[in-house]
Amino acid sequence: MKKYVQIGGVIFFIMISWYFIKTSGKDYKKIPSKVLGETRSFLVHLPEGYETSKKRYPVLYLLDGGDIKVHSGDVPAYTRAVNTLKKMADTKMPPLILVGVANTNRLRDMLPVKIRIYLDGGGADSFLRFLREELIPYIDSHYRTTSYRVLYGGSDSGLFTIYALLNAPDSFSAYISSSPSLGWCPGLINRQAEELFEKKKNLEKHLYIIYDPKDRPYCAPAIPSFIEILKSRQPRGFQWEVKEVKGGGHIPLSSIQDGLEFIFCREKKILK
Repeated sequence: MKKYVQIGGVIFFIMISWYFIKTSGKDYKKIPSKVLGETRSFLVHLPEGYETSKKRYPVLYLLDGGDIKVHSGDVPAYTRAVNTLKKMADTKMPPLILVGVANTNRLRDMLPVKIRIYLDGGGADSFLRFLREELIPYIDSHYRTTSYRVLYGGSDSGLFTIYALLNAPDSFSAYISSSPSLGWCPGLINRQAEELFEKKKNLEKHLYIIYDPKDRPYCAPAIPSFIEILKSRQPRGFQWEVKEVKGGGHIPLSSIQDGLEFIFCREKKILK
């Protein structure tokens, strides 16, 4: 009996392994990056009717977008994003192309600075160049896209999302940041926000921040000072909103939908 149980266990393990091998890479595409010196993987979800139409579509770039869990207990962000887009199909939001950007060295790419507990940090500038100079041109040349792009990130990638807005605002049209870990470098982020808003008197972009006010010490405590800068220095045309979700935890589950509703559903948008 014990032998049959062992054999059954081996068969089950093989079946599970086959399933993950079969499914984990089925939609992944790869692009060699000269900027990062490595090959990067990404997932693409096309809106319903894409294959039979000639339309062009806005693009949602999803950080931490490989179809794996980044935070314990989370449904993978890519799966959640696909489900959200399907759920919102009957709203005012236009159909979107979804690009899920998989990680290699997440902390290196998402953190603008090295910090004591994460010495791999400091590669945000290179990762931003990869998005701007390599991935976005690739997507634009292989799919029917418009120039309207949304960037989404949560936690450390939420920090990167805000960093991207402050350092290369024209890369994307709208930015959604969930539970951004601004506490890793609050002085840098606040200074860059002040400098950008001083230089850009007109900035027609969208920024949506969502977080739990009792979130982790490197997230929630640093957000109010950033909000004060938004309130006092925002340029003309800059639309932003910060939503507190009490009890929402780290990266509230409604983040993607709430952000997309803010960008697309509050008023009619003309997408170029």
